[in-house]
Amino acid sequence: MDLIRRYSDAVTEYLPPAERRSVGDELYDDLCEQYAEQSHETGSEEHQLTFLRQQPPPMKMARRFIGERYLIGPDLYLPYIRSLRVATVLVAALHLLLWVVKVALGEGGYIQTTIQQLASFPGTWLVVAGILTLVFAVFERTGERIGSAVDWRPEVLRSRDVSVRIPVGETLFDMVVALVALLWWNGAVRWPLRVEHAGETYAWSLPEISVFVMVLVNVLLVIDLVFAAFKLIRHYWRPSIRSMDIAINLIWMGLLLYAIQADALLVYANEPLPETLVKLQSALELSIRLGLTVVVAILGWEVLSQGRRLLNRT
Repeated sequence: MDLIRRYSDAVTEYLPPAERRSVGDELYDDLCEQYAEQSHETGSEEHQLTFLRQQPPPMKMARRFIGERYLIGPDLYLPYIRSLRVATVLVAALHLLLWVVKVALGEGGYIQTTIQQLASFPGTWLVVAGILTLVFAVFERTGERIGSAVDWRPEVLRSRDVSVRIPVGETLFDMVVALVALLWWNGAVRWPLRVEHAGETYAWSLPEISVFVMVLVNVLLVIDLVFAAFKLIRHYWRPSIRSMDIAINLIWMGLLLYAIQADALLVYANEPLPETLVKLQSALELSIRLGLTVVVAILGWEVLSQGRRLLNRT
């Protein structure tokens, strides 16, 4: 039965090495039984060739033993798509942060820097997506499974958060505010405070800010953007998301309280201001402090609300 053995070996060439021997022996025994039922000959080559002509080509026969195979199968597909979404947000945040740093350091104009970051984004995303695809393909090949899919327990349904959707409109509003604030903080959008008085134009600006505060505010604004995008992806509240929301709001409250107690919120760098404009500046600073106080109160209420929901979840 040399030809039948060779046919079996040709079939197993298309199979994974670990399966070749067992599948080859099984296929050979099965074919020999079929051959014995069809022929009373002892196994001449001509009779074997006649029998093998009735069999499908080795590649087609091998498909019967392979079954359905995927680069990324159904069990890993949804985690893979979610990972791609998160990676897209992180890559966008990285390029946004690079844009902020380059603009802050004066490396090129706004338009040039924006074009550079937009042009390099697809390449970065393709590299990250390729790495993720390779990782998930290895998981599929080795039989690894994502812990949340395998170790899921119905006890998690006790948490009320799993049925509470994150408001889309509120999250989009947060993203817009963070983006506008980021552009304004780095000088890409200017809203100078100007007043016409006695034929003269007077403009105020922010006082000199330390590098640490500049960097910290930039980082927080980028985190706000990424976190808002992450909430849009997740759709539903989770305890970890609420905890992150509390932490970010507490940091912002600290920064805003620091700004409220500052000696001056507006400065006029040139000639001395007329007395009437000095009073106006004081009124403007008072209005800004009151506005920041309202924002701190809103953030504080949000922190208390999120904390209460965390404590009350069962």
